[in-house]
Amino acid sequence: MSGYTEEYIQQKLTEKLEATHVRHWQEVTVNLPIADWYRNTTDNDLLYWGLDYPPLTAYHSYLVGAWARRWHNESFVALHASRGISTEEHKQFMRNTVLLVDAVLYIPVLLYATNAIRKRLGSEKTMSTEAEWLYPAVAVLFPGQILIDNGHFQYNNVSLALCALAVVSIVNKRSLDAVGQLVHRIFPVARGVFEDKVSNVWCVVNVFVKLKNFPNTTMALICLLCTLLAVLPSGLHVLLQKIPSPRSFLYSLVVTALGFFLFSFQVHEKSILLAALPVTLLLPLEPFASCWFLQLASFSMLPLLHKDGLTGPYLGLTLIVLTLLRTEVVDESDGCGGKFRVVVVSTQFQGKPLLQRHRLVNAALEEELKTIHAFSQKTYTPEQWAGEMNQFAVSAPGKVILHGEHSVVYGHPAIAGSVGLRTYLNYTALEQQPPGASDGPVVIVEFRSIPFTATLSLESFDAFVREVDCCVSLQPDAFLEQLRTPGPFPFARFVRDPSAALTDPSSKERMSLGSTLYIMNRVLRAEGVRSIEAACFGAGGFRLSLHSEMSIGAGLGSSASYGVCLAAGTYQLSRILKRELTASSPTVMSPELAKKVSQWAFDSEIIMHVKPSGIDNEIATNGGLVRFRRGIGVDKVVGLRRPLHVLIVDTGVSRSTAKLVASTAKRLELFPRTIGPVLESMGGLVEEAIDLFESDDEPDTVYDRLSTLVSVNNNLLRSLGASHASLEQIFAISERYGFASKLTGAGGGGCAFVLLPAGFRELDSYAQLVDALTEAGFRSIETTVGVGAGVTLTNPESFK
Repeated sequence: MSGYTEEYIQQKLTEKLEATHVRHWQEVTVNLPIADWYRNTTDNDLLYWGLDYPPLTAYHSYLVGAWARRWHNESFVALHASRGISTEEHKQFMRNTVLLVDAVLYIPVLLYATNAIRKRLGSEKTMSTEAEWLYPAVAVLFPGQILIDNGHFQYNNVSLALCALAVVSIVNKRSLDAVGQLVHRIFPVARGVFEDKVSNVWCVVNVFVKLKNFPNTTMALICLLCTLLAVLPSGLHVLLQKIPSPRSFLYSLVVTALGFFLFSFQVHEKSILLAALPVTLLLPLEPFASCWFLQLASFSMLPLLHKDGLTGPYLGLTLIVLTLLRTEVVDESDGCGGKFRVVVVSTQFQGKPLLQRHRLVNAALEEELKTIHAFSQKTYTPEQWAGEMNQFAVSAPGKVILHGEHSVVYGHPAIAGSVGLRTYLNYTALEQQPPGASDGPVVIVEFRSIPFTATLSLESFDAFVREVDCCVSLQPDAFLEQLRTPGPFPFARFVRDPSAALTDPSSKERMSLGSTLYIMNRVLRAEGVRSIEAACFGAGGFRLSLHSEMSIGAGLGSSASYGVCLAAGTYQLSRILKRELTASSPTVMSPELAKKVSQWAFDSEIIMHVKPSGIDNEIATNGGLVRFRRGIGVDKVVGLRRPLHVLIVDTGVSRSTAKLVASTAKRLELFPRTIGPVLESMGGLVEEAIDLFESDDEPDTVYDRLSTLVSVNNNLLRSLGASHASLEQIFAISERYGFASKLTGAGGGGCAFVLLPAGFRELDSYAQLVDALTEAGFRSIETTVGVGAGVTLTNPESFK
């Protein structure tokens, strides 16, 4: 809506308007071979706005230039003759191509990216329609991006959109001779440390110390060192995380972008856009800080915008964004980082923004602040506080069986420990009915790892709890028979629009939803809940969302971890229905409750595996490293003398534990005098391993003996027919580099583990092992066995 005066256009043509070099790149790319795009030739004078952007920009310039030549006006990109073109028709063409990319790529990507990050990492609390559109609107209306791309025609929207897609992919747990010249053009050291007024460190320092008096090579080295010091800590933090966190990656991206803007060599004032993009993607997680950073980023370009006659549009766009920001923003940060966290509920907060609320609290606690100096605070109106019980979360670890799989089914001991991979359940009360829900509040059960979603009306769920008794009348083994019998889904009459997959007795959807509804009914009835009161939830009902960091059917106890989450989550749901759950409720389970949760999860395991050992649900509930016997449970907690490191390798081959257990049973039936001693030997091997875990002998000696036991046990499992071609490939690779390995779980695919010595990260053989496994197509993750918590409960306040 804002145009340019004729005087401004002529002035800019004299100064070589930045749009000139973008148009010139179109001329170069459509007329010259690719090899000459970054090379100084008679037809490509690099001193006349030669290409100094990465190839992505070059290819985009080629597409726009080809469009102009074929379907618009060939004179726009005529070699040599088109230089300095300034017709109104050409200006309109350039602006339209920018707007086209905005409409087709940049804006849709920003809408998708902000929404995806909000759903993946943001609060699970259901938001109003206006609030859901706030973050995308602020991102799309960022003044810096709009004014630069539509004023300078630089098509930053292409690279920034692709960068945003790459970031989202990481968050959701996807000619050589010319290289030297390309690098030379992209890193123009000869231009000096900066060219114009830039809001970075070197421009400020230059006020006191004239940096252009120093050799460019010296300044380049200083810039490199300062940039590395700024960005390496956050980068190393992400790199060294045992389980990479998408949230950490996003924050590290912001730190890295800011580090390069503040300290790197040859920074343009427009480089703040590169820092603004990752901050834009953080809007759903850090709305308050992100919004103000984006405003400051735009303000830092004010000298450039004023020089270009864009002060009016800048003020207009800024006013629009600030008007949007008048919408209430929830503080998700840790406040001032104080040691005390305070929740304050007051009618005086009604209609007041966050900063005014904090001032009221600080004034009321003036005397206390003299002693404690600082605290972080959460402020609520009474209405907001009443809605705080709208969410909770549960998580439980997976497990790795070190020794005793298969033999544990026949009364022999097994040893297993928790690992750092977990399953999560998130409960969210829905403040409004989802789209398409015409029959009132609903219950949504979402299995993100399958993926599959089922919906029941809250009225149907109430009927399900009242009419079906999974606590006494319907036992797990009987329900398993119903699930395995071809025909309609047992609870189909309660499910809205049941999927066709629910009629397949072998489908994951049928087993997952069946066990979920069964355990929910069993737990609710065991806790005295006989009906579902709609007033306990949001106006739209509630959602249970489950997902796991473990592959399904990989032998890491994902089903037991899921069962524990479901049992503990339904127990929390029963407390909501009985109005017992509050924000201050204990999040540590009592031993009695942990025992009940483990038993409920064992019932789920019966449905999933027919004849489970019980070790998986014990580990998922309590964590640690334990010895376990079927029918007895945990009879010993192993006291590790040193960390136990393993590399878990996923074959990617899913298998049925029930079928493999049945296969072993058949072998024992056919050859009792042969298979019986094998199973007994596996039990004895468990005791040998425990002695070594608790031994004070030299670490190297213990590791060598444990490696021998791992190899022996693996061969015993092979004799039971539990191996698989993919597992054999892992065993061969591990042996090639000097490591012992074995399958874990039922076998037949799934996962194997490689035993690792102390200091393994410094070993070349370890790096070679990981590279070889990756090259062979296997995913691997290093973890420590037997550490970390079992099932964890998080109430709303801590959940945030």
